[in-house]
Formats: sequence, structure tokens, C-alpha cells
Amino acid sequence: MLSEDISKRNLNFESYKERITNFSNEFELGLFLHIVKLSLVWVVLCVLTAFAASLIYLRYTAKVYDSHALLQLRERNTAQQVLSMSTFGEDQNLQADVELMRSRFFLTKALSKLPLEVSYFNRGQILTEEFYTRSFFQLRDLVVLDESIRDVPIYVDLSRPERIGLNYTIGTSPFAYDLPVREMINTPHFKGTMDLSGAGFSLEENNDLVLFMRINSLDYLLNRYVQKVKVQIADPVAKTIEVICEDENQLLARDMAQAIAETFIEYDVERQSESAESIIRFIRSQKDTVYEQLRESEYRLQAFRMENKVGDMEELTPIFLERSKEFEDEMVRLSMDIELLKAIEIATQKPVEETNAADLIPLLVGTPFESLLTDMIISMEAQIKERNDVALDATDNHYALRSMDAQLDVQKRMLVESIRMMRKRAE
Repeated sequence: MLSEDISKRNLNFESYKERITNFSNEFELGLFLHIVKLSLVWVVLCVLTAFAASLIYLRYTAKVYDSHALLQLRERNTAQQVLSMSTFGEDQNLQADVELMRSRFFLTKALSKLPLEVSYFNRGQILTEEFYTRSFFQLRDLVVLDESIRDVPIYVDLSRPERIGLNYTIGTSPFAYDLPVREMINTPHFKGTMDLSGAGFSLEENNDLVLFMRINSLDYLLNRYVQKVKVQIADPVAKTIEVICEDENQLLARDMAQAIAETFIEYDVERQSESAESIIRFIRSQKDTVYEQLRESEYRLQAFRMENKVGDMEELTPIFLERSKEFEDEMVRLSMDIELLKAIEIATQKPVEETNAADLIPLLVGTPFESLLTDMIISMEAQIKERNDVALDATDNHYALRSMDAQLDVQKRMLVESIRMMRKRAE
């Protein structure tokens, strides 16, 4: 098998050498140059075509501008400063803020800060230019009478002095109006006034422009800009969030990024204000509660004095303080006993063969339960050792081993039940 593979490789190598030799013998430089000369025109034509296509693409493709805004988020624990206590959820979740800024709800609040109710355009032969705030014609005091006018192109004709031509189509119904410049525009769908006081406007220079405007709906704006706004975590350690806005109008891209940043700052201030107000309400409620308790205590002391005919309360103060101290000491002792019994109860939840007296007895030293539970734990430990010795020579189904397992199970249940009853009595 190996000899066949070697012979095949030698055959292929000899065939390759033969092809190279034939090519070297048969290659003619003159013929090659002749073929290149005949194909040179097509090569140059392909290069020129690609170059022209790239120029056309660059010339008639609108530029896309992007604007960046960087936000640094810091968490200030007002509750800890005011109440000297820790609060849950102090670590700021940057991803939650990022998802909030990506949401349509948040984008709606940001869009409301921009003058986007009406957009103004110049439609060229290939590209359409949006004027945004640089429009020399603007619709003022807009009142929408019919919502069907939204998102419909309204073409504006300013080619005639002192006259404005408007035409648009809703569904299959065309509408056209010829109005004086200084009069209010009043149509069945909207009304307002046209302001032509934009800087740099000249009727002669702009006579060939195809101008139109569009009264935008909220859904259209959201669908348009939700794809153009990107929010991402720039640096999780520094707690910075980067906002990127893309648009063919550089001013609109800049204003959108700034509006999102300002909206988040306002939202964050509002959120922190609500938290501070909640803390203040909590303090006031606690103050009122303490006041009511103090007043109730005064009433009880007064009633006690009258009932027991006590003239000087200072004689009873040491007694009350001593009893109060005894009460608090007993409460602390019982709390410690409960926690100790809980710890022992958890330690005894292990399987029988894993129970170790060395882990349990130190918990009982110096406690009231030492004399009650130590003997039971030591006895169970001895039985566990005896059971382990028997297990070395017997199988799991051996009668003696099963009998000892049953005894250990009973003793463990008694121990656990005793601990549980002690804990209940302490509670």
C-alpha cells in the first residue's frame, strides 16, 4: 500500500516537471505581448469604469455625520448620608440605564426637545436636502385640524412674488391652494402662517428649487431615529455611557446627541429628587410616630402617678432603669440562644456519616444547652465510629449495619427535634 502511494506521487511529480518543461519550450514572448496589447483597451476601460462609478457614488451619495456625547454616571447614597444606613441596590446598573436610553419612551422625551414637528426639504434630481433649522421658509403657529395630514409631503411654491402655492395629496384626493404671503394659511387639514424671513433667501436665486415640508407624526420620528441612535457602555469602570447619533444633517445629529444627554440628566435629577422626597416623607412619618409614642408615654406616666399616688418620679426611675436593663439583657441572651440553636440545627442537617462532634460541641461550650445536648452528640459520635468500623468489613445490606443505621437515624431525629423545641421555646 505504501509503495503504491510513493509510485503515484513520483508519477505526479514527473508529470508536473513535464508540463513546466513544455511551457518553457512553447512560451513565446512576442505572442504574449501581442495578446496583452489586444486586451489593454479592455483593461483600461474596466479601470476607467470602476473609477467613474466610484466618483458617481461619492458625488451623489449623501454624507452621513455622527455626533458623540459621553455621560459619566455617579451614584450618591443620600439615604446613607441622611439616615446613616446602607440601602439595597447601591451599585448602579449601567446596562439598565443603557436600555432605558435605547427605549422608545426615552427617545420620545428627547425628540420633544427638538424642533421636529415640521421638517423642511429641498428635493433635488437625485438627493433630497433637509434644511432643519436653516430653512428660509417656516410654518409658524401650526394647528393640525386633521391627523391624516401628518407624514404627507406638502409642496411649497415660492416662485411668484407675494404668493404662496401649496399642494399635497391625501390618499387619492389632491389639494391645491394659492394664498397671499402675509395671510394665515387655513386648509381643512391644518392652519398656520408662513414665515419667509429666513436669512439669505432670494426669490431669483431659489426659483428652481423643489421645496416641500412635512408635518411629522411621533411614530414616523421614532421609526426614523431609533435606528440612528446608538447607546453603549464606553467604560464600565469609569461608569461612562457613549451616545452616538447619525444623520445626513450635521446640525440635527449634534442636536439629537445633546438632547438625549440633557434628557437623561433631567430624568436622573427627577429620579434622585423622588428618592430624596421619599426619605423626607419617611423621616416625617417616623417623627410623627415617635411624637405619638412620647405623648402616650406621658399620659401613662401621669395615670400611673395618679393611680399609685407617687409624688416624686425620681424615686421610681432607678427601678425602671434596672428592670429595663434586665429586660434588654434577657432579650439579648434569648436572641443569642436562638441564633446558636439555628446554627446547631443547620450543622445537624448533614448526613449521619458526615456529622462530627468536633464541629458541634464547641458551639455548646458555656451555653445553657451544653449539659443537655453534649451527651447526646458524644453518644451519637461514638455510634457513628462504631458503624464506620463495621462498614469496613460488611456490605451496605448487612443486617448489623442496617440496624445501626436505623438507630443512628432515630438518635439524630431526637437530637434535631430537641434542638427545634429549644429554639421554639426561646422564640
